[in-house]
Amino acid sequence: ANDLSLQADYLFEALKQNVYLEAISSYLDLIHLRQSYDLTEQSLKLSKNNLDFKVQQHNSGDISDIELEKAKLEEGNKIFVNTLALMELAIRIDMPVIFENPRESRVWLTDELDHLLKVYGGKRCNTDFCQYGTKWRKPTTFAFWNMAPPGDDCDPLETCGGKDNI
Repeated sequence: ANDLSLQADYLFEALKQNVYLEAISSYLDLIHLRQSYDLTEQSLKLSKNNLDFKVQQHNSGDISDIELEKAKLEEGNKIFVNTLALMELAIRIDMPVIFENPRESRVWLTDELDHLLKVYGGKRCNTDFCQYGTKWRKPTTFAFWNMAPPGDDCDPLETCGGKDNI
């Protein structure tokens, strides 16, 4: 009986330590998520300032249409990379995450998004969607992590009051 009591005490202490370590790990993940969010917010402000400067250069004739479009693309890519980094942090701490983009968007072809889907068990769902409730519904893909998608295998998602596409 004494051995069982010692074993129970040992297992209880081990369980307390594991819970404590999990709590610390979750807390550190939240701190990292907050720091990443703050850095992303600062980065987006700098990106907007840079893009505003490029637009001014374009308007004054200092750069061409192609150079302006290249700057816009570079800024969009930076935003995409920052978004994926924040998504991954949120997914790792078991927060529900939903990502949406047009079905034919090139983002669905990127290795980075494919990595998040495969490694963290994300589920892609195709639907026709209108965020404004109009009859016009665009082909859209959603990805879900840490939550069940709506509907059976995502189709149909309730959108635009169930109206048909036009």
